[in-house]
Amino acid sequence: MDGSEASIEKWEDIKSENLLNKKGPKNISQLDDLVKEILFMHTDWRSMLALRNTCDSFRRFIDEKQPIFDLSEVEIDLCDTHVQIVCKTHSKKIDRVKFTKHENGCLVVEQERISLLANANFLDTFLQGFKFILMQNFALQKLKIGYRSYSPDHVAAKFLNELETILKARKTKLKVNWLSLKTKKKDYHRILSLVASASLKRIELDFLDEESVEQRISEQWKSAEELISTGFLTRFQTPIDDFLHFSRLEAHFSEVYLHDLRKMKDTYLKSPNFQEAFIRYENTRRLTGMDVLAGNVRPTGDSQHVVPNFLFSQSMSLCSRQ
Repeated sequence: MDGSEASIEKWEDIKSENLLNKKGPKNISQLDDLVKEILFMHTDWRSMLALRNTCDSFRRFIDEKQPIFDLSEVEIDLCDTHVQIVCKTHSKKIDRVKFTKHENGCLVVEQERISLLANANFLDTFLQGFKFILMQNFALQKLKIGYRSYSPDHVAAKFLNELETILKARKTKLKVNWLSLKTKKKDYHRILSLVASASLKRIELDFLDEESVEQRISEQWKSAEELISTGFLTRFQTPIDDFLHFSRLEAHFSEVYLHDLRKMKDTYLKSPNFQEAFIRYENTRRLTGMDVLAGNVRPTGDSQHVVPNFLFSQSMSLCSRQ
């Protein structure tokens, strides 16, 4: 063996020894930032929340990078002993996480995994993760938020206060196409006013109480194209002018007069974007002269249905509980 071959062998031995002795990352938190970013690009929101709880360095890195989640719908349901978040991706994948009150802390149930966070409050634990999700820069097709009528007032108040704080802390208002709320009447406008008016197209409301509250007409209300109110307690007060811009309307009014119905019919049927309207109203006296609505009046039980059949293909149905 000549000198050059010996030198090559010696160099290869030294190189191999250096590779064996080189210290790599002992855990995932020690990975290079670029590698972390690549990992996070392929991580769903549930795994991201789990990574944030791994260590402070991960939490700081994730919060700084603010990854964009593939989310199209988010639903939050608050009860007296638990809160559940359901998220749907654009590919229709659905994930559920439930935070439940436990005698030893907070029980977190997600898919097939159950974990207990000792000495943790179920609502605080949920809000920590939910804040991280809502602070990200994305647009939602649907956001549904609600609590139950039997939810303790202090739990519902804390939930709404924290939600309001989170949404107000965003650099820009959250973009939502469809907002669905199940709250008491005094609370719905707090959430409604915190989403971007330009993106809001549909509002769904389901009130839990009969409390009479002054109706607040916000920019979000004015910009929405559809209003769907469900539940027997979801009643509105006139003036009717506040509802004439909707292309689709399903609403329950405490009281409606004939001049209101005339105005609705004339306005809706002249609008090129009008689709349909279903109006429920409860008057103390029987309404007469329904033929002024220029439609066919067909008594059905204790209700009257008026269906204009001479203009467009749209129809307006009105019924009165006598």
